[in-house]
Amino acid sequence: DPGISLADATAYHGGDANKGQKMLDDSMKPKVRMVRLAGLVGLGAALINAVADVVFQGIPSGAYGPDTSFMWQISDDRLRFGAFLGAAVIPFSLVGFWHVYQGIKDAGRLVSAVPVLVGCYAGALGSAAHFSLLFPAMVGRAISGSDGETLPVLEQLHADMASATAGLFWVVLGFVIFSIWWMILVLLGKTKYPRWFGMLNPTFLMITLSLCLPLIPGTLGSYLFPASSALSFAVFFAFSTALLWSWSR
Repeated sequence: DPGISLADATAYHGGDANKGQKMLDDSMKPKVRMVRLAGLVGLGAALINAVADVVFQGIPSGAYGPDTSFMWQISDDRLRFGAFLGAAVIPFSLVGFWHVYQGIKDAGRLVSAVPVLVGCYAGALGSAAHFSLLFPAMVGRAISGSDGETLPVLEQLHADMASATAGLFWVVLGFVIFSIWWMILVLLGKTKYPRWFGMLNPTFLMITLSLCLPLIPGTLGSYLFPASSALSFAVFFAFSTALLWSWSR
C-alpha cells in the first residue's frame, strides 16, 4: 500500500488534485508491477503443476481409480520426473496466493489472510503429495512383475505406503475451505474483484473441468483428467491476474 493518501498528496501540492493523484499513482506503480508479476508466477506454477500431473498420472484409457493401481502402467522415469516437477513449483504457487491476497485484503486483513494461508498450506501439501503416491506406485510396479518369493513382502510394503495417501483428504478440504471463504469475501463486494468472479472459485472450476475433460474426443481428455485441480488454478490465476492488472485505478 502507498504510504500516503490522496488527501495528503493533494495537500502536499498545495491543493492541486491532479498533481496529488499523479503523485499517488506514481507511488503505486512498484506495487502494481509486483501484483502483476505474482499473478503471472502463480499462473505459470499452476500450468507446470498440470504438466507434472499429466506426466505423473496420465494414462490413455482414462481408467483412474481411488488407489494407485492405475499408475502401475506408468514408467519409473515418468513417475520420478512428475513427482519432482510437482514439488519444485511449491514456492512459486505460494507467490500466486500472495497475489490473490492483494485482491481480497480490502475486506479486512485478518479475514482475508486466513483463507490465503489455508490455500497456501493445501497448495504446498498437494504438490508435495506427489511423493506420497510415488513410492506406492513404484512398489506396485514391482509387485506386477515380481515372482512368488518376494510378492508377500512387496504387498505388505505397498499396503503400508498406500496408507500415506490419506493425507490427500486434507488437500481437498483445504482447497474447499479456501474456495468457499474466498467466494464469500468476493460476493460481499468489499474486494478488488468484481462479484461475478466469486463464482469462478477453484472448487467450482475443478468440478467443471473434471466433468468436461472426459468428454474431449480421443485420449487428450483422459491424459488431462488428473490435472483438473492444477488446471482449475491456472484458470483462476489467469482471471485474477487480468482483473487485478490495473487494480490501483
